[in-house]
Amino acid sequence: MPPARKRTVKRRANAARTRPRASRTLRVGAAARARTWYLESYAADSGSLWRLPLLDFPVSVGRRPASGLSLLSPLISQDHAEILLDGRALTVRDLGSTNGTFINGARIDNGRPATLKQGDVLHFANAEFLIGCLAPGESGASLRTQTAIHHQLPRQLVERARRLNTLLRQRAVESTLQPIVSLSSGAVFGYELLGRGTSDGLPKTPGALFELAATLGVAGELSRLFRTVGTPRLRDLPGRPVLFFNTHPAELEKPGLIDSLHALRDELPNERITLEIHEQAATHPGIIHELRRALGALDMQLAYDDFGAGHSRINELIEVPPDYLKFDETLIRDIDRAPAAKRKLLRALVHLCRESGIQTLAEGVETEREAQSLRELGFDLAQGYRYGKPRPVSKSSAGRHGTRRRSARTRPRR
Repeated sequence: MPPARKRTVKRRANAARTRPRASRTLRVGAAARARTWYLESYAADSGSLWRLPLLDFPVSVGRRPASGLSLLSPLISQDHAEILLDGRALTVRDLGSTNGTFINGARIDNGRPATLKQGDVLHFANAEFLIGCLAPGESGASLRTQTAIHHQLPRQLVERARRLNTLLRQRAVESTLQPIVSLSSGAVFGYELLGRGTSDGLPKTPGALFELAATLGVAGELSRLFRTVGTPRLRDLPGRPVLFFNTHPAELEKPGLIDSLHALRDELPNERITLEIHEQAATHPGIIHELRRALGALDMQLAYDDFGAGHSRINELIEVPPDYLKFDETLIRDIDRAPAAKRKLLRALVHLCRESGIQTLAEGVETEREAQSLRELGFDLAQGYRYGKPRPVSKSSAGRHGTRRRSARTRPRR
């Protein structure tokens, strides 16, 4: 990194309290602000997955035929509950029912509104529903009753939604660290903080967990949980390595990201922090400009992740240049045997980054031959099984992460 981009920051113990506060709101388009809520349930008698749009508030729930949601079960009270919309917040209020109203298995207080969010499991006595919200631009036609192709899918979805909400409440995940090394010296430069699930009945790998969370609309909450679980163990690491924290694209579409970054900085006042943004999210320069300003106020850096995975454009590198550009493993794999044209292209991209003061990081490096080719192409940093697998923060300190060299002839088993 050129000297002009390097800064030495001296913080005192109270730096987190005195630091200027960045704007905590990222502006999003009108389409992202529009929300259409619905209830989703499985009708066992007809084999259908059906969705009830919530349009005219308040929506009354009860055994009366005139109720907005009329439920004929004898366990449902005549006037059981009501669903309200307060601004953009969806809430539910129990009306003194005999058998109660529950959110994610917890009974709510009689008469006191409780906030609902996408993915919540809502019970009126024994009647079970999943809270849903149309994505920006999604057609209202999806709210019509649909015949279920696999009859068990909705039941599994509701059960997984319950378990995922329990995971989020109980913080049933663990953080892992994977080393990032300097290609020139082989020394540890930093660590990427990753995560995995620890809850029975749910996937353990972050990819599968995020796929489920995105379906239920809670990918942002899961992403923030991964960032926060292991942070107390990352304070005052030897050598002050750079800590790379991930985001999910959904976080840029909803409020809360900047608040979570303030909390992260307060938790780690002395650490060098870099926030990774997926390359899909980097295609919205206006939002990234605002995020860049907020990161600057918090003395954090920016990295574009998975560059080359499918939507990368040079334009974003010019409009809002990051501090680090992480090249996707699909560009790095077998680079030592790649055609000359591919190597020439990568060399040109690395040169462009160097001229712009952007450090280049190769992901998915697994062999020494790949690492040597990356050195020849001018890459600054590398990450992958060649230098170490992700290890739980709870079982090892960053200072003991090794960069054990592997054979150039064989690849580690995944």
